[in-house]
Amino acid sequence: MVRFILSTWLALIYSTAALCTEITAQNISQLKTGASKARVTALLGAPWRTVQYNDLDRTENEIWEYRGRDEKGEFRLHIEFDAQGLVTLVKKISDPHR
Repeated sequence: MVRFILSTWLALIYSTAALCTEITAQNISQLKTGASKARVTALLGAPWRTVQYNDLDRTENEIWEYRGRDEKGEFRLHIEFDAQGLVTLVKKISDPHR
């Protein structure tokens, strides 16, 4: 029973990892101010984390974050969207403590 649970769990991890998009300098460079959430998802896949800032019942802006690794080490890709769901900021942030 334990082997079945472990093998099922590992299969889920590997299948989920296969769905992840690698974050490269090339796909980061394609992110431009004004890009839609659909465009970001097409380039990078689902975000690692999302944060929404709201004022009363209205979403003011939303932040998506991705994690990646390059020749300089690990990083977070921080993407901010306005209330219309368009990119206003793309920032690559070093994440050495991860």
